Amino acid sequence: MAKPNKVKVILRGAGLQYTGEVSPETAAEVMRTCLSTEEGAVTTSVTARPINSRPQEAPAEYLKKFAPDRNPDKIVALGAYLKEARGQDSFTPAEIRVLLRDAGEKLPGNLTRDLKVALRNAWIASDPSQRGTFYVTNPGFKAMQEGFPKTSAPRGGKRKKNTKRVASKNKKLKKRL
Repeated sequence: MAKPNKVKVILRGAGLQYTGEVSPETAAEVMRTCLSTEEGAVTTSVTARPINSRPQEAPAEYLKKFAPDRNPDKIVALGAYLKEARGQDSFTPAEIRVLLRDAGEKLPGNLTRDLKVALRNAWIASDPSQRGTFYVTNPGFKAMQEGFPKTSAPRGGKRKKNTKRVASKNKKLKKRL
């Protein structure tokens, strides 16, 4: 995923595959090369310019605007922040940690669990093009705009304890005493 002031470049074809991040200037040069004719004449001009030319909103401002209460809500809001303020389509858990820290928020004790809650609510989804990354879904943007519900999707059901095994262990323990 592209970082601020970086452009993701993907080249595929004729047995070649490359994915990497480069500066906007280098990306413009790659595009000039790709769009040039066999004789070397450039058929179009490409200039590098920022995606968003307005002053960048801070993560703390964005969180304040949407007032997410729970960690899954904050994950969605910060994923949306990355999309809207920085032009990133997807995000990693590590990026969410950094944004939470930058916003002065307490870091979640179990970010994986909170990501799973956001996934279960269909507010985010795994990005199929890049393992370990997520993106905010339309229902996620809608939930954010509507102020996030106070409850989340129900869990998949609790596991039953194996009471026979526990009882058996207790009997063995009593015999030893």
